[in-house]
Amino acid sequence: MNAKEMIALGVTPLSFFQHGVRTNREGTGFFFENDGQWFLVTNKHLVLDVIEDSRPTEVRFRVKTDPNDFTQAEDRALSLVQTRLGWIRQVEPPTIDIVALEIPKAKLDGCFVKAFGVEDLPPNDLILDAGEDVLVAGYPLGHYDDVNNFPLVRRGTVATLYGAHFKGRQYFEIDAKLHEGTSGAPVLLKPTNIIHRASMPFAMMSAPMSFLLGIHSHGIDLAEGESFDINRVWYASLIRDITSWPKGVARPPS
Repeated sequence: MNAKEMIALGVTPLSFFQHGVRTNREGTGFFFENDGQWFLVTNKHLVLDVIEDSRPTEVRFRVKTDPNDFTQAEDRALSLVQTRLGWIRQVEPPTIDIVALEIPKAKLDGCFVKAFGVEDLPPNDLILDAGEDVLVAGYPLGHYDDVNNFPLVRRGTVATLYGAHFKGRQYFEIDAKLHEGTSGAPVLLKPTNIIHRASMPFAMMSAPMSFLLGIHSHGIDLAEGESFDINRVWYASLIRDITSWPKGVARPPS
């Protein structure tokens, strides 16, 4: 994975609307492709886990329209009113804070974007020590370079045992100073030439490598209103699972 390219072309700000009126809800999303189907991946709490009367009916995401000029971009809209089974993908149990929205092909016409894919997920035996560097690309409080359409990239470190389920749930935690609006942001391994796997000794790569480690959900508060910069990251393997169409089930047309 070319991390710089994926951050520039695969991560998007999200704005939410209710019956045509913009809400104060903002977040981050990213594109993911699995078996030819494109998805917009973000946090479930942005899309579904709100009071029904205030639930957004539309999400808008931004795409580049000129590969040579990132200032050229436009917003595209997806309805959040579920029109057919499977359009909004969720993970079980419902406490997992990930949702994948299928993107009809027509919504991507005339744009220049990149999608993360299964090939960008880390190997199952990847070893990351506590303190190793990660990158979080997002749109905190809606603040970003809206001229060149590039997100803010924050640096963090792995704070818990990577690969294990923290408190029995399918996430790990990172130490990073993040803010509202970064919910739904991809968390990437900082590009490195050295990869450590359980199945082999340290491997020196000819070019820096990065992986999509997971999706940022939210910060953890010690007490009401007091943050200590620890953040929850759901494992990226869940994204693969949620975007894989069940075997033996006919897929509806896009």
